[in-house]
Parts: sequence; structure tokens; C-alpha cells
Amino acid sequence: VVSETSKRDLVEYAGLHPDKIEVIYNGINHYDFYPVHTENTNQKFTIRYVGGLGCAHKNVSALVEVAEILEKKGFEFVLEIGGGSPEKTILPLLVDSKKLKSVKFTGYVPDSKLREFYSGADLFLYPSKYEGFGFPPLEAMACGTATVSSNAGSLKEILGDGALTVDPDPNSLAKAVEMVMRQPMVRFNLQRNGLKQAAKYSWENCGNAHLNLYEEALNLKSQNKRAS
Repeated sequence: VVSETSKRDLVEYAGLHPDKIEVIYNGINHYDFYPVHTENTNQKFTIRYVGGLGCAHKNVSALVEVAEILEKKGFEFVLEIGGGSPEKTILPLLVDSKKLKSVKFTGYVPDSKLREFYSGADLFLYPSKYEGFGFPPLEAMACGTATVSSNAGSLKEILGDGALTVDPDPNSLAKAVEMVMRQPMVRFNLQRNGLKQAAKYSWENCGNAHLNLYEEALNLKSQNKRAS
């Protein structure tokens, strides 16, 4: 499995013995996700999200509520929500009902544009209520983008101190975003720590861990045959 959180879930909900479960973390492609050293031209503080929009556990409606909280406090910002077919969800109607001016829907972001999407943000915001691993915030961190994420599921485990992780409710997320907006050093530290944390996850490490596991299993099988 791809996280200790997933292992605990299998033990608790599927009744599997923990000794039968091995944790091997996923990687990210560092050839695709790395910092873009260009001057920031955002006219307003830019917050971005990319991921599923229609799944309840992704908690994307919390982004709209965060925007509402920040607008009421007078912050100048734009929240750009990336994901396919927003018109098939209630999100645009929710934005309209709250008369929010800061929220924009970018639609589907292709893989070839993801690094640009992450790197062009002042902050990446990920409100998910459950992840077995959680690629988007880790990819954003690898691009040098300060990241605020929920602490749900495996996210706190995977992101470590590379992101500011809080409860997935809108008020907690909004407070974390406000901290980053008000305190440049907090944002700088998240950028720096995020790069270090993301560097721990590579497909090379993942592949080597699988290879070692297979070799151990084959050696054990061979030993058992000789013993019998």
C-alpha cells in the first residue's frame, strides 16, 4: 500500500494482519514537477486547486466557503479551481449564490500544463477529506509553491512539514490561508520545506522498494522449498 494510513485502514476495516501489508510510498516525476524561476506577475494573490470536483470526499465546496470568509475580511485575491466539467457540479451555482467575485473555474488542466499551473500560484490549497496518498499537493510542493492542505487521511503523513496542514473545515483552512497571506516568511518557509519534503518521493525509490520486496519474497520461497 502507498501509506501507513492505508495500511491502518486495511487492518481496521478489512481485518488484515499488519504483517501481511508492506508500505511503499508512491513517487512523483521530478522531471515534470520542479520550480520555475520566473518573476511573479500575479496582480492579486493567487490561490489554486486542481483535482476532482464532483467527489464529495474532495471537499471542493470548502474552497468556495474559504473564499467567502476571505472576501468578507476584505482580502484581495483570486481563487482558481482547476478540474474537468465544473458546470456538471453545484459549485458554480454555489459561487453565484454567494455573489463571490474571487472564484474562477479554469476547467480541465492537462498534464502538460500542470507545472505551469502549480508554479504560477502564490498558494496551493487542498481541502480533501480523505486521500490514500495525495498527488496534487506534493506536486505543487515540488514546484516550489507554498501549500496549505487538510490533515485528513494520509495527507499529514505524506506532506510532513512541507505544507501547512489543518482540519478540513472551511474556518481552519481560511485561517491557514490568511496566515500565509499576511506573513511572507511563513510562505517562504513553506516553499523551502515543501521542496525538501517532495524530494523524498521519487519513482526510482518506489521501484527499488518494490524490487527489494520481490527479491525478499523469492528468497523466502526458495528457503522454504529447501527446508521442505
